[in-house]
Amino acid sequence: MMLRRIGSALLAALLAAVGAVGMALLGTLLDKQYEALDRTYRDTVIEGVITNAAGSRRTGLTILAGTYDKLTKPPLDELIRDIALERRSNVMTYTTLTYEASSEEESGEEGAAEPNTVTDRLDAALVGITFPDRASELSKFTGAAITYFDGFDETVFTGADDVCVISDNLAECMSEIKGKPHISVFYSTEVLKKDANGELNWDFETTERIIQVAGMVSGGRSGRLYVPYRWLTAWQRTVPEKVYAESCTFIVADNYRMDEIRATLEKYFVVPDPSMSSDDRSFGYKILDEVFNASIKRINDNIRLMKALVPSLYVAASLIGFLVSFLMMRTRTREFAVMRSLGVKHACVTAAACFEQTLLTLLGGAVGAAVLTLVGMGGKLAAGCVFLACYLFGSLVSAVWITNVNVMKLLKSEE
Repeated sequence: MMLRRIGSALLAALLAAVGAVGMALLGTLLDKQYEALDRTYRDTVIEGVITNAAGSRRTGLTILAGTYDKLTKPPLDELIRDIALERRSNVMTYTTLTYEASSEEESGEEGAAEPNTVTDRLDAALVGITFPDRASELSKFTGAAITYFDGFDETVFTGADDVCVISDNLAECMSEIKGKPHISVFYSTEVLKKDANGELNWDFETTERIIQVAGMVSGGRSGRLYVPYRWLTAWQRTVPEKVYAESCTFIVADNYRMDEIRATLEKYFVVPDPSMSSDDRSFGYKILDEVFNASIKRINDNIRLMKALVPSLYVAASLIGFLVSFLMMRTRTREFAVMRSLGVKHACVTAAACFEQTLLTLLGGAVGAAVLTLVGMGGKLAAGCVFLACYLFGSLVSAVWITNVNVMKLLKSEE
């Protein structure tokens, strides 16, 4: 049977093409949401922090080495990474600034001056850190900025070398040793000494420690020497000073294993509760994943919505196919009846109508496939084919229904 109403036929083919392209677009959007979900899990940096048991403090704690060492041993060593420790030494340390000053002395000539060497003592607190960008005094929220000298970067804090980054107000205290900047740090320790009578008494002894300078901090706290945390702990054992960290943070190594990470942490740390009393023996943990969870929820909501639309659109495709086919052929029922009265079998009439609808659907599918290929979405043809199958099913149901006419009843009504 030849196509008689070209406009209607083209409209039917166009609807099939648009529907196929629309389903492919929905499939592409759904894939992009899955990619966004995977990217969020893979690329989001989630920080965890050790707190007191009540969860009210994250700094100023007394986290002994035995406590934070648990984070570096199995099974937690596979679940978290980049453990950042911070501690300010309680030992009074200082550096010196020596310069030439002028002092007037009585002489025959009024106003004569003679150079005079002056040494000033400047407090210089030692602060041990492992990751500058997560240190409380150096984070981006403080306005402090580190300028590293040639050959140095933030990795100097992960080792235990004699190296430091100093506040800019201590720049004049540096000296050159073999062409490299260094700074001298002085500290006093209490030692037993024999007096003139041979008796042992406690006395203070000043010691000098020369540290290489790796860079300077501008816009931060004055009078600071930021040193590797491991170097500070080794130095504290010689002073001696009790070794502990005042703050401890870490990075989640695998965001997909968040439940496992929480369950493992709870073997060593408590879930913070304001009603709990705080001491130096029990600590809590917090995983700062609020933004991450909000992003995951938003993406999952989008995925659920799109997945819920898919079956609805397939049903709609069948209904659209039925409606378009019905509108195209309802005015041809008399034609089908005449064909039947001339002896054409019912199956042949139905087959001809179904062939017509199939041809239009395939034409629309070809147009849709060409559009998808041109826009680089050829991989989504399967979703469009499912839509076309549903569209064709509705069209065929309509064709079978329209062609299944009662010839005698129809001819009598025409009389």
